[in-house]
Amino acid sequence: MILEFIKTNDNKLIPATDECYEKISKVGAGASLFFEWKPKRNYENHKRFFSMLKLVFDNQSFYKDMDNILEIIKFRAGYFDTIITHKGAKHYKTKSISFEAMDEEQFKMFFSKAIDVALELIPMDKKELEDMILRYA
Repeated sequence: MILEFIKTNDNKLIPATDECYEKISKVGAGASLFFEWKPKRNYENHKRFFSMLKLVFDNQSFYKDMDNILEIIKFRAGYFDTIITHKGAKHYKTKSISFEAMDEEQFKMFFSKAIDVALELIPMDKKELEDMILRYA
């Protein structure tokens, strides 16, 4: 179960949603809870990334759908696992960029590499691409 909390200035965690409040109110006072801390991903950066994908798609003619472009960008940005078969053959599987799969810092590093890859696929300079991403998002 994933619950979202907001940290207050006096170092307390308060429920961020009504659902979270309901769940936590069922826990008895003094109960010890174990949790994994993970900062929330910035949804705006996620939107900017998918705007960049659309820009790349619209400004090229080789790839026939955005899913292919997403896979190429993840692969060329180095965001994949290598799987070696029992015969020694290498296969590559791109990793997920979902909110659950990476935190904000990891996403920022990936996005930076993804922009570099995008610039190899379309005839645009970095400043122009970044400006267009901001307009599309």
